[in-house]
Amino acid sequence: MKVPGGISVHRFWIGKKTPGSYQSSAPMLVLGGPYGHYSGETADEILIDYYLLNAKVGDKDYAIRMTLKGPGLPEDGTDRLTREWRPWIIVSPHNGTYNLKVELLGPEGKIPPAA
Repeated sequence: MKVPGGISVHRFWIGKKTPGSYQSSAPMLVLGGPYGHYSGETADEILIDYYLLNAKVGDKDYAIRMTLKGPGLPEDGTDRLTREWRPWIIVSPHNGTYNLKVELLGPEGKIPPAA
C-alpha cells in the first residue's frame, strides 16, 4: 500500500566517499517493477508500479509518463500519462523483449531539472 513514509531512501558509499548532488528534499521517482523474466501464468498480467517521494501527482501537481515499446505495439510504443497514484497493468503482452521508459513531469508538463 502506498502511504506517506512508506519508503525510506538513504545515500551510502562502497569504498571512497565522494561528493554528490543528491538532495533528499527533491522530487524522486522510484520504479517498483517489472523486473526479470516472466513466463507462463505470471506473464498474463505485468504490473508497472512506482513510488513518488517529495511530490504528489494530481491535476495541478506532478504527472508520470510511461512509454512501453516491444512486440505487438506501434513502433513509437504506447504511452500512458497519469496524474493518479496507481500502477499500470499490461494485460496479455506478446512474447519478447520490451523497453520501458518512466518519467516524472512537473506541473507544467516538462521533466524537472536534475537535482
